[in-house]
Amino acid sequence: AHLAGPAGFTLLKGLCVGGVAAAGFGWLARRGASFSLALSVTAVAVVGLRPRLGERPETVTLLMAAMVTWLLLDLAARPDRPRTRLAGVALLTILWVNLHGGALLAPVIATAVAAGATADRSRRAVASTWAAVPLTAVCLLVNPYGPRIYLVPSAIASALAPANLGNPEWARPGLAAFPLFYAALAVLLILLATDLLGRRPLAPARVAVFLVAAGMAATSIRHTGIFFALLPMMIEPGGGARLPGSVRRTLAGAVVLAAILLMALFPPAGAQPGVGIETNRFPEKAADFIDAQLGDARIYNDVAAGGYLIWRGYPGRRVFIDGR
Repeated sequence: AHLAGPAGFTLLKGLCVGGVAAAGFGWLARRGASFSLALSVTAVAVVGLRPRLGERPETVTLLMAAMVTWLLLDLAARPDRPRTRLAGVALLTILWVNLHGGALLAPVIATAVAAGATADRSRRAVASTWAAVPLTAVCLLVNPYGPRIYLVPSAIASALAPANLGNPEWARPGLAAFPLFYAALAVLLILLATDLLGRRPLAPARVAVFLVAAGMAATSIRHTGIFFALLPMMIEPGGGARLPGSVRRTLAGAVVLAAILLMALFPPAGAQPGVGIETNRFPEKAADFIDAQLGDARIYNDVAAGGYLIWRGYPGRRVFIDGR
């Protein structure tokens, strides 16, 4: 943190977002989508996950979830010679679990894809995708705390259990605050139902991934980012009537332009565009005074200032409370 500084964190966040976008665009292009369609869906996905983009480990989970899902669905689509992709899933899971507890999603997504492949009744796909389930479960153990990683959900549930405590990011997303999520949810329901009826490629596997991502997002604001990170992987292009090329390009240009304007002109949570520490957002002067006058004294602070004060003084100085 001290080596990278605020600009480094912003760059890392940007790289994660770029990775999610590249995974989504690459998947759609691989499945035969036009450049216009792939770009439009990717733009919608990036706008949708924006409320969950922060300088925190959760942002890495968005990238890892997209990459692991990409490999697992590709395994279901092309089950021959699975070793390279299974090795990729294993390595990503190990890296993921050492960055964020969201790695617990790896075996969940693997199970969803394997169940979908089973519904497709492709013997090779069934064997290859089910092999990823125990593989990811074992890879999760490769972390400094070993099997304790599996206790994270119960620990979170216990922390949220007291009735006098409320954490907004674990609340259900409201329609007024998250209209894009509900719009995408409705469109995907129609597309996936059509794909199932038409027995289109990977339809059961994509439906299973949708049920996981949509179920999590519908119950918690915190998980809406995962839904949008996986959005492109839930779509199989080329199923409907094809529009003329000029119309497709015009629509894609409008979607991308709208996404850019929304991202640039309406920053989330009242933030200001820019790089580094936002002026007047964090208690910089108070932290300067603490550094000069209080040394390693433990600080009794407001929750909103905890993360910043930790960044400024940890491990020498501890705080009373932070955003966790």
